[in-house]
Amino acid sequence: MFFKYLLLDLDDTLYDYTYCHNKSLEKVFSILAEHSNQTLNELTALYDFTNQKLKSELGLIASSHNKMIYFKHMIEILKLDLSLLIDCEEQYWDTFYSNMTCYDGVLEFIKWIKKRNIKIAIITDYETEYQIKKLKVLDILQYIDVIVTSEEIGKEKPSSHMFLTALNKLDARPEESIMIGDNYKRDIIGAKNLNICNFWFDIHSNVEDEYIFSSWNELHNKFISIDNELAKLEYISKYCGERFDLTQAGGGNTSVKQGEFMFIKASGFHLTNINKNNGFVSINNKLLKTDVQERKTKSITEYNVLGKLRGSIETYMHSILKKYTIHLHPIQVNKILISKNCDNFIKDFFPDSLLIEYDTPGVNVCNKIMTSYNNEEIIFLKNHGIIITTDVYDKLISTLEHVVKIFEREQNLMLDSYKFVNQISNHINKTHYDNITYLCQDKVITDYFIQQKELFLEEITFPDALIFCGIKILFIDQLDEIHTYFEIYKEYPKVVIINGLIYIINISIQKCKDTEDVLKGNLMVLDNSMEKTYLTNEEICYLNNWDAEKYRKNI
Repeated sequence: MFFKYLLLDLDDTLYDYTYCHNKSLEKVFSILAEHSNQTLNELTALYDFTNQKLKSELGLIASSHNKMIYFKHMIEILKLDLSLLIDCEEQYWDTFYSNMTCYDGVLEFIKWIKKRNIKIAIITDYETEYQIKKLKVLDILQYIDVIVTSEEIGKEKPSSHMFLTALNKLDARPEESIMIGDNYKRDIIGAKNLNICNFWFDIHSNVEDEYIFSSWNELHNKFISIDNELAKLEYISKYCGERFDLTQAGGGNTSVKQGEFMFIKASGFHLTNINKNNGFVSINNKLLKTDVQERKTKSITEYNVLGKLRGSIETYMHSILKKYTIHLHPIQVNKILISKNCDNFIKDFFPDSLLIEYDTPGVNVCNKIMTSYNNEEIIFLKNHGIIITTDVYDKLISTLEHVVKIFEREQNLMLDSYKFVNQISNHINKTHYDNITYLCQDKVITDYFIQQKELFLEEITFPDALIFCGIKILFIDQLDEIHTYFEIYKEYPKVVIINGLIYIINISIQKCKDTEDVLKGNLMVLDNSMEKTYLTNEEICYLNNWDAEKYRKNI
């Protein structure tokens, strides 16, 4: 998900406070009417007067919400017996709780949020005892990690103390959090003052805005859509990032747009490190696109909706293109794009594409594209790379592979060994999601494979060989054999050898290269004529279940 912490208002946000309050007052007024000569309308007017007077005197503190204070004042004005006070308060809260029910979709939304390991804080102006009881009645308390009340803080929203206390208790940062509330002044402005992303629950709103919603089902569907699009962004990023022929090191970038938001790879991240929870930046694309079109662009971070990460230098360019965009530096493509006759090649084989003269990355190349762009799905950047942009997700990979196939065919290039990593990853991720594959080309390792293949079959000699390279190096003829390995060892293989090529599997390119280092070191250690000792099955089992090693494998 695009945030890690959720801050929630309670009253009139999760349930209809106004309705419950009015029903409770009706009950109290009926009691007072029985003991006085006042009509219900007269009692309502008296309560409104009392409410205004005492709130003015008490100010923005928790006790200003205490109903006993108002009922006591009314009883004194009416010259009634103060013994009525307890009955009034009890009847008020009994009626209040009996009328409480969550707004439609609230519970489903909160449960969905918790399944994504997002922590939730309640930030509410009232006395703690009553707010906890409300959460229990609503059957929400069990999902809440932190509760912050104005009684605890001594100040009410929009005071920053309320929000900062919640963030501190959650161990969260403003840029990782969102706030949802119904009161614009207290909830929304309070969050904005700390640069916390906010969503305004306005049940009467007909305004179409990414940050305003009128029903919880509407917001839930919006977040589900974002989550689904981020999953697509993660997949296409890893698909491209694990392919050496498509991009190298931390190059290339991917993006997806959902409503006014754009999610794009963060600067400094490898494409294989992208996942739904990290490695991307959420951008207010409506604002960015407008500024790009008007040539008024600011620093990229100025457009962040959440987070302090910096979007890719190509964020400006992504803003003006279609819903899904990938920008890569394919070897097979750039071999042509650096040539002086690339214009003729592009014209002959891709007549519906756009070819852009070289310019510096960032705003300059964005402006150059914008000048000529006419909704083309394929854009070639001279001396730079390729852009695939489309509103249909399924066209991303098919268009990309079609393009690189033509470039390879016309240059007699054979890069299938690099492409095969996608097939391995797709196969493995049927059972163990979130892995990528890396084609090992380390000369020391490949030489050992050619000259001393038997070393790859030796048993485990030291802990790192097990942790990084797996229980066994898997020699296979068919990808289905990977599942057999998984069934036996309950984990995916770290090193797979097929068709004489060595592939390494892990959660990122860097993790794959760590495995490559350990594999090379292990082979060098094994390369000796002395009699060796190997780890026993018991020792291997111990290491696989050792908490420290489990932690290390997961970081």
